[in-house]
Amino acid sequence: MGVCKANVVIDSAIDIESSLMVDSLSPRLAAIADQVSVSTVLADVGTDHAQLPAWLLTHGHISKAIALDIAEGPLVRARRLGLSFGDRMDVRRSDGLAAVKPGEVDCVTIAGMGGLSVAKILRQGVQVWMAAKQVVIQPQGMEAEARVVLLAGGWGCVEGHLVQDRRKLYVIERWEPSLHEPPWTAGDLRWGRLIRANPDPLLGAWLQGELDDVEQGLHRLVDSGHAGHPDAAKLKAQQRLLRMELEGLA
Repeated sequence: MGVCKANVVIDSAIDIESSLMVDSLSPRLAAIADQVSVSTVLADVGTDHAQLPAWLLTHGHISKAIALDIAEGPLVRARRLGLSFGDRMDVRRSDGLAAVKPGEVDCVTIAGMGGLSVAKILRQGVQVWMAAKQVVIQPQGMEAEARVVLLAGGWGCVEGHLVQDRRKLYVIERWEPSLHEPPWTAGDLRWGRLIRANPDPLLGAWLQGELDDVEQGLHRLVDSGHAGHPDAAKLKAQQRLLRMELEGLA
């Protein structure tokens, strides 16, 4: 029986795309990869097409990967990409860490989703990451929500910085079990204790971006005649807080 030429073309296109995915990482994913310890067994939550675990396996950085995603669509390509790694990559459909057993992995990466979603995954999968050695998170907004869960588990942030990718700034943090984690202030929870302590070279740009958003929202309320609205008072409080934080960097 002959092979369909259309299928051959599609297969070749996917193979080329998969090769390109493994060859390089975006600055955001590269920063996450840098935080994963060598020779670990990785669980990558929200893996999408499994680009991160595939890159780490290709470069001999990790020993095995479990690629997890709740959406079946992205998992089709993830499974195809995983074929070249044999039993070193296990692709599973999973809501967060639900398909991972405690003690099965050394490192958990959770990236590309909001802080509330990261926190939910951590709460629901607490037995899995508490049995691991490290968690690498890249929340997109509301980062404090994820930090609170990790701190409550007795973990500490051992690495935290910002990375710029396509004109956007992303938070990257590595967390590990800690017996003596220093107290976190409200500012630490919002912007990251290590990110503030260094301070990160991109922190000023991040704070300024937040301040610009707050001031735009405040101007819209004033222009629409709602300067006395409760939301305006909240925005003014955020404006003062951000200005103080920026002044502290000067």
